[in-house]
Amino acid sequence: MAGPRPVVLSGPSGAGKSTLLKRLMKDYEGVFGFSVSHTTRNPRPGEVDGKGLSSLPMLLGAVLLPVADVLSSESSPDYHFTTREKMQEGIDKGEFIENAEFSGNLYGTSKSAIEDVKAKNLICILDVDIQGVKNIKETDLNPIYISVQPPSMEILEKRLRDRQTETEDSLQKRLDAARTDMELSNEPGMFDLVIVNDDLEAAYDQLKSALMEEIQKVQDAKNVMAGPRPVVLSGPSGAGKSTLLKRLMKDYEGVFGFSVSHTTRNPRPGEVDGKDYHFTTRENVQEGIDKGEFIENAEFSGNMYGTSKSAIEDVQAQNLICILDVDIQGVKNIKETDLNPIYISVQPPSMEILEKRLRDRQTETEDSLQKRLDAARTDMELSNEPGMFDLVIVNDDLEAAYDQLKSALMEEIQKVQDAKDYTSSSTPAVCVMAGPRPVVLSGPSGAGKSTLLKRLMKDYEGVFGFSVSHTTRNPRPGEVDGKDYHFTTREKVQEGIDKEEFIENAEFSGNMYGTSKSAIEDVQAKNLICILDVDIQGVKNIKETDLNPIYISVQPPSMEILEKRLRDRQTETEDSLQKRLDAARTDMELSNEPGMFDLVIVNDDLEAAYDQLKSALMEEIQKVQDAKDYTSSSTPAVWYVVHIKQYGV
Repeated sequence: MAGPRPVVLSGPSGAGKSTLLKRLMKDYEGVFGFSVSHTTRNPRPGEVDGKGLSSLPMLLGAVLLPVADVLSSESSPDYHFTTREKMQEGIDKGEFIENAEFSGNLYGTSKSAIEDVKAKNLICILDVDIQGVKNIKETDLNPIYISVQPPSMEILEKRLRDRQTETEDSLQKRLDAARTDMELSNEPGMFDLVIVNDDLEAAYDQLKSALMEEIQKVQDAKNVMAGPRPVVLSGPSGAGKSTLLKRLMKDYEGVFGFSVSHTTRNPRPGEVDGKDYHFTTRENVQEGIDKGEFIENAEFSGNMYGTSKSAIEDVQAQNLICILDVDIQGVKNIKETDLNPIYISVQPPSMEILEKRLRDRQTETEDSLQKRLDAARTDMELSNEPGMFDLVIVNDDLEAAYDQLKSALMEEIQKVQDAKDYTSSSTPAVCVMAGPRPVVLSGPSGAGKSTLLKRLMKDYEGVFGFSVSHTTRNPRPGEVDGKDYHFTTREKVQEGIDKEEFIENAEFSGNMYGTSKSAIEDVQAKNLICILDVDIQGVKNIKETDLNPIYISVQPPSMEILEKRLRDRQTETEDSLQKRLDAARTDMELSNEPGMFDLVIVNDDLEAAYDQLKSALMEEIQKVQDAKDYTSSSTPAVWYVVHIKQYGV
């Protein structure tokens, strides 16, 4: 959906805006971002400057007011305190969205202040005076305009006098401004909502109701991007955890990830270092524990086991579900952290069955096996302690046990699967839906493809990415290497073709042309609509791939008109031009073959041709625009997952 609208909050000092804002930001933490204004006035007692600014470039940076500062301030929000000269310089450079002068001091909101808040997909709060409101109405910001007014001038004056922060002259100027503010706030169309703050609870309810739709947008976005809870899986060796996990990871491939634990025990037959465990020395594990590099660790049968923080981070970086497979001591250790996982214990039907399973392995001495059985008895007892686990699965029937495990994790599995629907596998950027389909645009030279494309890319800036093809021909006047084409040699293009680095290639008029796979990947990685401008042979080649683009052909009204356009260029010899015309005849014929193109545009009227092209691509254009509205460009989506290997398994 579209990102939340900013909020312009206005009203005279003393009307109660700060009190309402503090409560709103406390009740909806992580939803709002405060755009910190600049001022040339002196700080009041307790006010904090915007992180110490000494020059204009710094002046226009660092604009987010931390919630803690907002909640701890006893007066209006703090400012970036600066000089008149520096602030005027920023105004002259067009770096402020609004500015005004009051009581001899300049106030203003920089564009970068708003951009920083919007980039985090937060509701940007702009606390400005009435002149600032008027200034913002001249922009395309499209905020919600809200005015907070006092019940009367008498009550306002009493509040301001009780502050004891101003001279009589300054206070009178503030009261005069407040009278004007109160009058203007009632002008039709000036504000979307005017709140008369004569009852704090009622005023807060009004403010909250007016912003609930935007608050919901932020919360919905957070819900989409919230990763699944980790899963702590425990139980004695031989209970069947590994069997259940293997089936789970097979049935839900790409949902779970294993974090590789460390151990000081020797590898068993078939175990691989770095895959089953990180097999290491006691000294190395102890050194990591001492440095705080492990989230949990324990010792069993004379061997050390532990899960490093980096092991969890490695899996989280892959956006998978976090499974921590640990012993009962590991469970207790993790309960001391803020990980908030789902705790699941897998237990054997009985000690007798467990002992049989362990003996059948024939991997341990009698002494080691007895220690394992003793630990299992303790594990079984502790698993029944109230609050220790969210679910205890007694594995006396593998199918039933698997169904229990799967049901317990289905909500988290769904989160990952939903996330996959929202994200493109080729980019860490969040996408609202499946990425836009590429567009294969074809047609003879002179048909008008370039003219249509230039207009499309101008009208929808930041939506399309041009896949830059390679060619061995010489550049025409004005063409730029790396922008119009990658101009290269026949040897280099052929080498790339031999290495299968091209999705399509062809030869025309003695020159080679081709589109490299990397050219397409570069565009797709930016979540843009990739345009491939290729000839008819290129279209045929791409149809042999799994690219699934939209195929569009742009054709001239007739061969006569096409020939005139090409001759007017005066860029080719007669022989070269005749070859181009021959190719165009073939192109025009093939463009009418059933299934060759999704759309054939005959460009006899540029406006009509452009409208056809735009309509054909509007659904894909909307995907990119919706994604831009929905996501913060600086924030990658993260869906977390980790598996921590069970000690001794």
